[in-house]
Amino acid sequence: MKQIFLRLKRKMKLQKFYKLARPNGFDFRTGETINYRNAIGKKVCAPNFNAGGELYSDAFLYASRKPNQCFVGATIPCSAFVVRGTPILEDDRKAGFESLYVEKEVDPANIFRWNYNAATSPVNPFSIRPPKITQQHVLLLRRWATVWDTIWNTVGDSVGDSVGATIRDTVRDTVWATIGATIWRVRQQYLVRWRNHPRRDR
Repeated sequence: MKQIFLRLKRKMKLQKFYKLARPNGFDFRTGETINYRNAIGKKVCAPNFNAGGELYSDAFLYASRKPNQCFVGATIPCSAFVVRGTPILEDDRKAGFESLYVEKEVDPANIFRWNYNAATSPVNPFSIRPPKITQQHVLLLRRWATVWDTIWNTVGDSVGDSVGATIRDTVRDTVWATIGATIWRVRQQYLVRWRNHPRRDR
């Protein structure tokens, strides 16, 4: 009888998972359904729970056992939470729940094995317009250029290719949003100058 009780107790114990949300605390799926920051210390439930539903449908709430596995349906910047629950369905990335207990919020920079702060706030080297390029500017440009390499190398060591590719795309979009417009503008200016250059072959 004691052994049966212990097995039931272990089964009922809520397991630890990680949940990413938008920077304002709301879920990524709708942006307005569940605010995990406001639910700290409380239980949240799947609005459209269906025990017979499929994984990745709106039948469940979702969380992952490891932080890097959360980037299916999530992106950066983000907020991060430690949640607890009993999974109903699970694959190698996500688990589906009827409800989750939101234990606490954590700093994303402290849970990933790559540089979250550098990935979410890349320095745009094209915004630097010094009268003279110094060694400091060169070092800054090199540091910016290696942000992705550093992130990808550390991610590659800690997660699988499929999850790593998801994080790679997320970081790429963040970096491109920062410098993409500048690169395009410089390119257009260069093309105009090239076309009007008197020594250009016609």
